[in-house]
Amino acid sequence: MLVMYIFYTTSLLYNTYIDFNFKGEEHYLAHIGLIHVVCYAISFPLAGIMFHKGYSKRLILSIGFLCYAFSLIYFCHIIQTDLSYWDLVLPLMLESIAYGFILTTAAAFMATNIPRKHNKDRVMGSITARYVLGTFIGYSFYSNWLFRGVVRNSAHLAENLTVSNLPFTSELKKLTSGFAYKGADMQLAHQRALAVLQEKVHIQATLITIRDISFTVGILAIIVAIIVLFVKRFEMHKIISKNKYRIIPW
Repeated sequence: MLVMYIFYTTSLLYNTYIDFNFKGEEHYLAHIGLIHVVCYAISFPLAGIMFHKGYSKRLILSIGFLCYAFSLIYFCHIIQTDLSYWDLVLPLMLESIAYGFILTTAAAFMATNIPRKHNKDRVMGSITARYVLGTFIGYSFYSNWLFRGVVRNSAHLAENLTVSNLPFTSELKKLTSGFAYKGADMQLAHQRALAVLQEKVHIQATLITIRDISFTVGILAIIVAIIVLFVKRFEMHKIISKNKYRIIPW
């Protein structure tokens, strides 16, 4: 569960991008939520059907991690300042499908390897692992990584904003003239122009950081997907000792 949430909480990267890219647009959260709901409605039943048909549990779990990998790596290659909803459909779909496959497999593994009398503990353990430890650790980790990356990349980009940088000076003069034309004095116009350029630097640094994190975690997901295929003790049981009820139909 905890390993799954290392990848599940990469949703913070998508949310950060979506927040500034679609700021001011109505119903963007509804559109994004619709993608998740539709994919959940497909991935969870599909994983259950694969269980029922006897597909390898390692394979189902590996497919889930590969979906996370493809989602993140694809996102890191397309990320820019003006993506549309349609550009984000594929990575968000893969992310949702991955969650359905991995959660179904992990929950079934816990359910079929714990005696019935400990079922309540299993449920609470699952909830604690996901919504307390997993979510808290995952979002804290990525928030910190994102913050440090943005600071580092902002400083690196700002180093190039000098008077010898012709595109920068040209843009600065253009913005300053625009604010002055609207009635601001030259000093105020210059300050506003610098503020606009600083905001652009911040956005660019954020995109670079999201891209780097997405690629790194995507590669990690591929490694995990391969490792899962070779985990020896990952078989599930129909009925274990002192557990007289079937949880998964076989």
